[in-house]
Amino acid sequence: MCGRVASRHSVAALQQVLGVAIVTGGGSYRPGYNIGPGRHIPVIRKTSSKGKGSAPEGEPASAEKLLHIMKWGLIPSYTKLPKDGKLRTQFNMINARSEGLTKSAVFRRLLKNQRCVAVLDGFYEWEKLQGGKKKQPYYIHTGERPKVTKGELKTDGVSAEKNDNLLHLAALYDVWRGESGEEVYSVTILTTAATKEFSRIHDRMPVILSTPERVNKWLDCACVPFEKCIPLLSPFKENKLSWYKVSDYVGSIRNQKGECMEPLEVVMKRRREKGIGRFFKPLPKADETSADRKDPKPETLDPKPEKEGAEQPTAGQKRKFEESATHGIDDKGQVRDTTTPKKKSTGENEKCK
Repeated sequence: MCGRVASRHSVAALQQVLGVAIVTGGGSYRPGYNIGPGRHIPVIRKTSSKGKGSAPEGEPASAEKLLHIMKWGLIPSYTKLPKDGKLRTQFNMINARSEGLTKSAVFRRLLKNQRCVAVLDGFYEWEKLQGGKKKQPYYIHTGERPKVTKGELKTDGVSAEKNDNLLHLAALYDVWRGESGEEVYSVTILTTAATKEFSRIHDRMPVILSTPERVNKWLDCACVPFEKCIPLLSPFKENKLSWYKVSDYVGSIRNQKGECMEPLEVVMKRRREKGIGRFFKPLPKADETSADRKDPKPETLDPKPEKEGAEQPTAGQKRKFEESATHGIDDKGQVRDTTTPKKKSTGENEKCK
């Protein structure tokens, strides 16, 4: 399931990279590192005079590729407007399983004339850890690892990059029309079974159209029936996808700064430096190891005075200090003989008697 995406480029940059001349609905789009359901994302579709609701008024009758900004999360054309007058996106409509498109009345009617392609920088997915109690988010992309800017993206987004760095995801769109004539274009992204490499993160992944030929075939609703597009819905096996761990910062849709897309190790290092870790500076490296370090020289019996002019010990004090080294000093400060006493001779014992 694809529930969070990134689209960093402005409408002008996308128009330049994709070579699209016509742009529709650009005023509702804002680039972002962390785009969730209900937000607007860039979509490519073809204008056509065929099919009900396939092209708004003012577009050319012949099929022509255009860049259309649509609300992510399909709002079927038959949806009734709530009493509060707010048209909401249903979360279960942000993705559509490609295996069941023909079985669903919601999606089956869109396969003939309302196929489109979502153009994004990448998407996020969460790997379940420890029985699902914890989840590790990943950022999935193609091409080189993206350069992340600090703060939120401005309206102009980032500069144009190669088309190879953009993901083209198969999608379907619908048009809701109100009584007063307003139109709401919405889109759902198709998913398929994950590849063997990607399955360790999640069992589903978006349908990725990896070549311009596949993109054009999916978009050509007028000439290519859906039955011939079914092989395009297979898992992405070119192994051009790359992914890396990101922090839990991306978990909240309120967070829109570049930290959402930064590698986990970069974010954790910065958090340690800003947190309690800043109070624990690393100890300087010793010049010698403990094995090579020599024992300090023993203290001499005649220590040097700490400073010039200090009082020098007398000869008696020196002698007393030397005797204390071998005899010791008792509690009263008297020299105590700790040597082994000599045995008295026989004569001395008789004198004592």
